[in-house]
Amino acid sequence: MRHDMNFDEFANRRVKFVKVPITILLHEVKNKEDLAALKETFDLLNMDITAERIEDDNSLLQLLGQLIHLGQGYLLDKPRISRESV
Repeated sequence: MRHDMNFDEFANRRVKFVKVPITILLHEVKNKEDLAALKETFDLLNMDITAERIEDDNSLLQLLGQLIHLGQGYLLDKPRISRESV
């Protein structure tokens, strides 16, 4: 997990969501205490973590036991055009 994130800069720019690949959340954050500390930091700044790249059932099941409540990926819905072509 990167420790050089500038949380003050995120707050100054009014960032509300930070997308983090699920592989980082599941494999680089070593324990639930570290994840809780990271989530608490984002909560204090009124930001949410979105787990991205949820591509298979196993990843989703692992995420369900964590503190992250938002996610996106091909398993949940395939990519699609955001609006009809003109």
